[in-house]
Amino acid sequence: MVSFDRKLYTFTEQHVKDLLSYDAKDRARYSKDDHLKLLLTASLVNGFAEGVSKSLNNSPTGETLLSYIKGQDLTALQNTFDKLIEQNVKTLSVQCNDICPLLVQTHVSASN
Repeated sequence: MVSFDRKLYTFTEQHVKDLLSYDAKDRARYSKDDHLKLLLTASLVNGFAEGVSKSLNNSPTGETLLSYIKGQDLTALQNTFDKLIEQNVKTLSVQCNDICPLLVQTHVSASN
């Protein structure tokens, strides 16, 4: 498998997997997880899906992935994307609320 940070891959996978709103066909050779693996790996190494597909074991071609992605319902994709953005904004807001008071305290104590 192509080398990159496993933590980054896992984090990205958790936050992106819902964007693939299609189901793999019943008799499809590759699962939706295989499609996601190809998509994320190509994205994280800034590569082309076709080239990355050849470096992965048991992976759909870039053409197959593109075909599935193009076949997604646009409205469902937009709704899923909006929901993911909203969840991430909420998560960041909570994290900021936890961190920002510490930053202010640090700044105030440093200026005294």
